[in-house]
Amino acid sequence: MPRPRHLTWEESACYTLTLATAYRMLFVRGGLRPGESVLVQGVGGGVSTALITLARAAGLRVYATSRSEAKRARALEIGAHEVFDSGERLPVKVDATM
Repeated sequence: MPRPRHLTWEESACYTLTLATAYRMLFVRGGLRPGESVLVQGVGGGVSTALITLARAAGLRVYATSRSEAKRARALEIGAHEVFDSGERLPVKVDATM
């Protein structure tokens, strides 16, 4: 597969590794299925971004936490259903925490 021109070789390598890591966490190790829920803690980095994106695309209910209001807002933009401040109690139990 050709490297996208807007990404460096290093960025391209990181992108695929990040997605593979998130996929494995959600579906191989986590065994999550559509309709289940996941909590993504400490959103803002590459793996947490991939977790939110993949989980939402797979039909999971996505909750996310961060201390940063800006990062919580971004999590909503990329697909989280609800966001919370780190340490805040969730209103429901989730099927997995990442």
